[in-house]
Amino acid sequence: MRLLPLGTGAGRPTRDRYTSASLLEIPHPNRPRVRVLVDCGEAAQHRLFAARIPPNSIDAVCCTHLHGDHVLGLPGLLGTMGMDDRRRPLRLIGPTGLSDLIDGLAATPALTITIPLELEEHDPAVLSGQALTHLTPISEVSVAIAPLDHRVPTIGFRFEAPDAPGSLDVARLEQLGVPHGPLLGRLQRGEPVSAPDGSTIWASDVTGPVRAGSSVAFAYDTRPCEGARALAAGVDLLVHEATFARTDASLADKHGHSTALDAAHLAEAAHAKRLLLTHFSSRYDTIDGLLDEAQARFPETSVAQELLWVDVIRPGGSTVAEG
Repeated sequence: MRLLPLGTGAGRPTRDRYTSASLLEIPHPNRPRVRVLVDCGEAAQHRLFAARIPPNSIDAVCCTHLHGDHVLGLPGLLGTMGMDDRRRPLRLIGPTGLSDLIDGLAATPALTITIPLELEEHDPAVLSGQALTHLTPISEVSVAIAPLDHRVPTIGFRFEAPDAPGSLDVARLEQLGVPHGPLLGRLQRGEPVSAPDGSTIWASDVTGPVRAGSSVAFAYDTRPCEGARALAAGVDLLVHEATFARTDASLADKHGHSTALDAAHLAEAAHAKRLLLTHFSSRYDTIDGLLDEAQARFPETSVAQELLWVDVIRPGGSTVAEG
């Protein structure tokens, strides 16, 4: 699994930051990948183009809430998908009010929706903040939500990749005389094959244990809350807002946000493996102070850098590498 931050700014774009959008790419056992867009701020599709990601390769868009810096890229993205003659459904998940937004846009000449949408709304007011609510998977990728504490209805998301087959025991296969080629692929898929001597080789005899899929949670925009902790529990990578520094904690609380230190406290309390900070206020020209603030409490912290892939690895957390 890997994550590509497309926009890391809060509220409005700046010269150096676009507004909120992240692309999650998950391996799939039966196709090249699953792609999920988490939030779709202004110019999100431009960032996809910059990363050479075709918009029609997106399987789902998950909206945390309906503030403009998280959804104003939706009209352009949906319009482009229509002009590209998308035929397969796009799953669109978000909080209460999402259908009103889409219907309102479609009622004007600004947007003509020609693609099949599978839209689902979830009311944070009726969701449990103590436990995750599991949704229908996205192409075998587990999806769960929890309510967050912001000024408008907001939900956070957690995604878990499907388990991967164990690694093949190459030395054992050579002993059995199994040649490289299609037979190895069949064993990797769990299918039995015939050895050169006519005996049957069972996949379980030549593969290691199943590898658990990695997990990512998104908690923003939000004050510290129980829902965020449920999302973050034991997660491999927690992507959390750091809109404000701790010196501006009163502003964070007033506007329904978190400080970098709040994010670090949560990651520590929830036993997250890694923390990735995002959603930075335009009041900060540099975010070095936010990183220092969080790392002092939770050392396994990094900051999201736009168009720089983050590889999520289990066990051992995540590493950052250019895409």
